Amino acid sequence: EEWLISPEEAPSPGAWAMLVWAVGNTSKFMEQVIREQLKINSQKEVDTSMKAVDVQIEQIEEMLRGIKQ
Repeated sequence: EEWLISPEEAPSPGAWAMLVWAVGNTSKFMEQVIREQLKINSQKEVDTSMKAVDVQIEQIEEMLRGIKQ
């Protein structure tokens, strides 16, 4: 196979090994990448929804403080 880079140009031997493996196992590599990306996106959605809840709680607390005064 012809490579655009040489093993010496790879950031580490592990990076080169991963490149060689990924080229030979594209579907398995993409399956793992997509699975990790879904985990990351899922966590971002949880973080975003928690921030929205925090803002709503703060707004409610502020309204209640306004009523008490």
